[in-house]
Amino acid sequence: MRDRFRVLNDDSFDAIVVGAGLGGLTAAALLAHEGRKVLVLDQHYVAGGNATIFRRRGYEFDVGVHYIGECSKDGMLTRILRAAGVGDIEFEELDPDGYDTLVFPDFTFKVPRGIDLFRDRLCAQFPAERRGIDRYIAFLRQLDIAMGMSSNPVSALLTLPRITSVLRLSNKTFGELLDSCTTDIRLKAVLAAQNGDYGLPPSRASALIGGGIALHYLKGAYYPKGGGQVIADRLAEEIERRGGTIMLRSHVERIIAHDGVVEGVEFSNRHLGRRIVRAPIVISNADLKRTMNELVGRENLSASTIDRV
Repeated sequence: MRDRFRVLNDDSFDAIVVGAGLGGLTAAALLAHEGRKVLVLDQHYVAGGNATIFRRRGYEFDVGVHYIGECSKDGMLTRILRAAGVGDIEFEELDPDGYDTLVFPDFTFKVPRGIDLFRDRLCAQFPAERRGIDRYIAFLRQLDIAMGMSSNPVSALLTLPRITSVLRLSNKTFGELLDSCTTDIRLKAVLAAQNGDYGLPPSRASALIGGGIALHYLKGAYYPKGGGQVIADRLAEEIERRGGTIMLRSHVERIIAHDGVVEGVEFSNRHLGRRIVRAPIVISNADLKRTMNELVGRENLSASTIDRV
């Protein structure tokens, strides 16, 4: 493994990625596969963000990965990883009859793989709510179509009439979606049980996020053999194999932008001191608000800057 802490021989890159979480690592690996010269910066001592593992007194802790959806042979995440050059990770599927078991005081509900089985199980548990359940399931089906929509303008125009519910609810909260389907608080609790994945109550979460997370896992829930760190390590290795550079223990101070044009990044590292590196493209895998308010800086915000970050 290359030295990811003390050695940086270049100051100019095709693209700089701020943050070595799975999103940043995947973006960097895809760019590296396109022949781009890439630098990834992260302040942690290991690449992976929430997909890292640490050990204490004989125990191993996976920081953030509990399960991942769409990891079958042709699943979305598997296809993305293959495109990034990582095709050798094995995923174990969780129980397809109940990858989530929701326990309430008066009933238990097992969430199965497959939207049809999920719908049937909901109707069996809440027979008086069949109409609202079908409304929710129809939204999920349309959302699935929307997420697979091609960027081809003709294809998009043909798809739009098939996703009217998604278009109508695109600016609504997940709570408003649930309210439009049912008044049964127990059914709402089942449909919103995965809100911990996006860290907001239904009243504040987007309908697209709430529905998208549910749809994501209904296509199958998996766990990577070896834990989340395996994904991060393989992406990092692929970046370096393709000539990219990963610098850890490197704190990004600011994204440099002048007159609406991104020029690079300033970071600090205990071994290298304060350094400025240049690139015409900067990808931030950091928090959106922090990226815009602190790293770019309000005085440099513009539509063109945001487009380039």
